[in-house]
Parts: sequence; structure tokens; C-alpha cells
Amino acid sequence: MEKKDTIFALSTPYGRSAVAMIRLSGPNSLNIAKTITKKNRFPHRQANFVTFFDNKGYIIDRGLIIYFKAPSSYTGEDMLEIHTHGSIAIINKMLEILEETPGCRFALPGEFSKRSFVNGKNDLSHFEGLANLILSETEQQRIVASKQTFGQTQSICKEWRETILE
Repeated sequence: MEKKDTIFALSTPYGRSAVAMIRLSGPNSLNIAKTITKKNRFPHRQANFVTFFDNKGYIIDRGLIIYFKAPSSYTGEDMLEIHTHGSIAIINKMLEILEETPGCRFALPGEFSKRSFVNGKNDLSHFEGLANLILSETEQQRIVASKQTFGQTQSICKEWRETILE
């Protein structure tokens, strides 16, 4: 993993929908926000209604952008969430622009979580639970995965560990 790279990925399923969300993480996130919106100021953790532009200055779409300043983000790095309409053409154009940005690349599978782990944001139990939560299809699966993801099973594991060590 190149920590200097800014990574991006579509966080919603690819296809036609009302909304699509693209996430970015890395040192170039804020500069990318400024470039694609032609705005200079992005307050931390605030949704901003903006116009998205391509490299020639043409409007792509209007939507929301949220900037998360490091270390107060999921990955512990500067992050962006870009919310656009879920048109396949809009999604493709936004991904194309990001891919053409120097120092910016598609994230590898699990790379956002890997960066989060490397930066000490959560432990492996959380990420395993998160994967299970995303894959859950039944209410029981959701309940179990939710407990693991949000730390409710960690106390049990800590108690077992202490008992075993004693």
C-alpha cells in the first residue's frame, strides 16, 4: 500500500439509482474537492451542496461533498464523500476524472479498512464484523454482525482472555 496515494471507490452499487457515493482517502482529497467543485473552503464534517465540473469546466452534476479532516475520519486520513445522482454516465465521468488525477487511483478491495486498521482506528474484530454486517441477509445475521462490529462482543472476548490468563 502506497500511503502517499489518494484512493477512491464507488461505495454504492454500480448502476442506475437516485444517489451514488464515491469515497476518497489520502493526502490529495482536499485538493481534489477544490478542483472538481471550483470551491476553496470545505468545513470539516459538513455537507456542502456543490456543482461538480469536469477538466474542461463543463458541469457534470450537482450534489453533496463532505470533507473529513485527518485524523477524524474512517481511515484516519483526509477523506471525501462525493454524493451525486446515480446515473451510470455521471458515475463513469466522476470515476474517470479521479482516475486521471495524478496520485489518485482506484482502491484495492478492503483498502479503506486496511488504512483504517494501520492508522489504529479499529481492531480486526471490528473489520470482520463489518464484513459480516455488509453481507448479512437475515435479521439474526445483522444482529450478530452488529454486536461484533460495534464492540459488544469484545467485552466477552476480553473476559475470556483474562480468565484464560489467570
